[in-house]
Amino acid sequence: MRGGILVGTALLLFAAPLPAEESPSPRLVLSFLGVAGQSFTLGADHGFAELGGPVIEAGRLLPGWRVIALDLCPMLISQPLTNSGAGRRSVYAVSLSLLLRQYFASAGSHVHPFVEIGGGPFDALHRVPAAGSRLNFFGQAGLGLEVPLGPGWRGVAGYRFIHVSNGGFGPHNPSWNFNALALGGRLLLP
Repeated sequence: MRGGILVGTALLLFAAPLPAEESPSPRLVLSFLGVAGQSFTLGADHGFAELGGPVIEAGRLLPGWRVIALDLCPMLISQPLTNSGAGRRSVYAVSLSLLLRQYFASAGSHVHPFVEIGGGPFDALHRVPAAGSRLNFFGQAGLGLEVPLGPGWRGVAGYRFIHVSNGGFGPHNPSWNFNALALGGRLLLP
């Protein structure tokens, strides 16, 4: 169900009519961000978790102020050692997402608001959560602002909702939902 909502939102985002304002020519976009967040699974029986790590993203800025990118995020997750929430364990993991971003600004704007959505595989050295599986799906949706810092460089601040789940492919399908902040920079290359 959640996967269908993500796909539907992505299709609506990219099927929307192009803005009448001037669109940029296709350009390479490199992003270097730090992401950190906490779980908010209220009533869940598998405890509280935190995640954090760098994000390296490479994509293409398309006409209509749209970006399609690959988002690589090695991360560290602090989670309970057991499904009942006892103990703590640090788990190393990595996600690779296909990310779609839509900007709501013209070329002359000083602030570039955006929304984004993406997802892909997620692999960890231990089960995430403790009763889950090592291989999961990583879904994310967010919004933020970019501010020009100099020729080709933009500062980025944003929010990301992150969902980690094995999608029912494991014997158990507990999941994590995270509120996360993303801070960093983007470089636009010709």
